[in-house]
Amino acid sequence: CLWSKSITRTSVQLSNFVIPDCSVYPNPTREGVNIKCPWSYASLNVSIFNLWGQLLDSQTIVPIKSNYVALGHFSSGFYILKVKSDRGYFTEKIQILK
Repeated sequence: CLWSKSITRTSVQLSNFVIPDCSVYPNPTREGVNIKCPWSYASLNVSIFNLWGQLLDSQTIVPIKSNYVALGHFSSGFYILKVKSDRGYFTEKIQILK
């Protein structure tokens, strides 16, 4: 009896991992937030969602210019900020106060 075994290769993409040790401040905020991570990155893709999961805004931040995300055009309430880089992603619930 001959046995045949199929070998499947899988690759792991770092962008699927949650990034620890990043912070978003101030929270709550009136106008915007700063994003701080303890490692270097070329850029951050920032997406803002409402609590129903609808994408409201998306932008790319280049750290040499700024780590600031303007949120003053949103109404008061809670939002989800998702930040993605080449190292992975993290999410943060933020509150906007007017």
